[in-house]
Amino acid sequence: MKRKIEALPPVTYEKDLEERRIQLEKIIKSKQNTVNEKSNLKKAGKIRIVPHKNTVQFYLITKKNDTTGKYLPRQQDDFAKALIQYDYDDKILRSAKRELAAIKKLLVHNKKSGIQKVFQRFSKNRKLLVEPVTLPDKVYETHWQSQKKTENNFFNSPEFLTANGEKVRSKSEVIIADTLFRLKIPYKYEMPLELKNGSIIYPDFCCLNLRTRQEIYWEHFGLMDDPDYISKAISKIQSIQESGFNLGENFIFTMEKPDFPLNPKFVQTMVEKYLA
Repeated sequence: MKRKIEALPPVTYEKDLEERRIQLEKIIKSKQNTVNEKSNLKKAGKIRIVPHKNTVQFYLITKKNDTTGKYLPRQQDDFAKALIQYDYDDKILRSAKRELAAIKKLLVHNKKSGIQKVFQRFSKNRKLLVEPVTLPDKVYETHWQSQKKTENNFFNSPEFLTANGEKVRSKSEVIIADTLFRLKIPYKYEMPLELKNGSIIYPDFCCLNLRTRQEIYWEHFGLMDDPDYISKAISKIQSIQESGFNLGENFIFTMEKPDFPLNPKFVQTMVEKYLA
């Protein structure tokens, strides 16, 4: 069983909350305008809907203790629908305002006095005497790097050096490794990974998204003009997915062939999307 490095991962939902805040503000503005424009319906009453044959009938309730209401003829269907829509818009407006207030409060709390801020505000000497539930990124990275060691050895393959002084198997792997290194993404080369069927494979890179604390395995398939290689690559991808790794979550891959070499800009896009 994998040992947890920290008791509580850092907050990862702030970006989603910011997007939600923007969406809510747009909805509130739109619904506020609608409610204001239809303010004449505010005291018009409520609509009771009663199934009738293959359709429904509308009854207008204007008194507090009235549970039946006055039947509305078909000519007033548009009025009934408008009143129902107004009731919905008014409730959405109220609910959206409450949600927005809660989101703003949480964002302010995280910024000013969130859990991560507690450790950051301790003095250097105090930091040495406590065990934080959420580690600073650099401390987490150090622990993560020390947990596993690369075990695969080179065997009769060309050696290419990365900017970090590591040996890899191809120029394309140099591109990936150098991009990870330049963008300060922690990674390990050819870490052993045991699959569900018991076999051990060595994905090209095991990367760490420090923001989410998510490990992501990255395979590069470099001979996609070779039918046998393609067949093995598909089988490998399938085995990885069957072992609980989901594409775009904790497993990604790149491909190339002679007439479509690996594009460094695409590699950077991949890193920024999944690992930054």
